[in-house]
Amino acid sequence: MANTGAPIHGRARNPMNEKPQISEIFAHYYPQISFPERSGWLKILCPLHTESRPSASINLEKNRWTCFACAVSEDSWDVIQREEEVNYIGAVEWARSRFSRSSEAVSSAVSWQSSGSLFGREGIVGGSSTDAPRLRRFGQDWA
Repeated sequence: MANTGAPIHGRARNPMNEKPQISEIFAHYYPQISFPERSGWLKILCPLHTESRPSASINLEKNRWTCFACAVSEDSWDVIQREEEVNYIGAVEWARSRFSRSSEAVSSAVSWQSSGSLFGREGIVGGSSTDAPRLRRFGQDWA
């Protein structure tokens, strides 16, 4: 059977909805987390809680990260949805407005966006910026 280019299951693939690279998303939201551009799962410090030893891993090929201490496993859409407090459609629109597929545009978008507050435009009231991921994940009363 010849490939007719017809959409699979009635849905055409939309290149504008392609998932941003997890490395781009981490550079934007968590510039303090560094990792080499290598294949496979790489150990990293979890951006959602304070720690001295890595409890998380990131895989650039699978476009996912996982923290084994706080049981979080996310792709780049999940990170955007959590950080921006939007649904999937909102995450796609957010990513489309900030990242294009050219590396120059991504680099400039990441450097400009990450120069502001890491955890939101207003920051955290009554806490330090290192408390922000914990507050977002677990709430104000979590100890």
